[in-house]
Amino acid sequence: MKTLEEPSSDATLILVCRSKKELPRTVVSRCQAVFFAPLSDADVEDILKRLRPDCPNASAIARSSLGSVSRALAFEEKGQRYKELNNRFERLELGEFKDEDLGGFLDYMTAVLRARFVESPSDNLFFMEAIHTARRLAAEGVNKNMIIVRLRAEIYTIR
Repeated sequence: MKTLEEPSSDATLILVCRSKKELPRTVVSRCQAVFFAPLSDADVEDILKRLRPDCPNASAIARSSLGSVSRALAFEEKGQRYKELNNRFERLELGEFKDEDLGGFLDYMTAVLRARFVESPSDNLFFMEAIHTARRLAAEGVNKNMIIVRLRAEIYTIR
């Protein structure tokens, strides 16, 4: 805090976060927000290939990453885990979901829907809204099992 309150005259501090809601208000009040557009699929793929040269699915992962290198790396590292969670989600086996799995799993679901978007755009809008609601509930601290049960019910109602 001291550095933010009284920086030297030649200092430029760069704070990076997903959401300014994650930062204390006292920090936000001392900052100027700069937003960056997502990277292109080709840029994400190039970066992913440089970071993970042996990644066999770099192109597909890049397309699913929504312009985020960190999301692409998570998909590459945890892709199999998310596929397993999706199978358990389909069967409503909640015991395997850990708290830290929820955000990544919702990212995975978003990517799966993005890949399918052309098949049924109207259904996918409902899916995306259901995922958005799940993210909001998670941010509000709602129990992850309740979020997953609700998300599954919404998705299967749409199907």
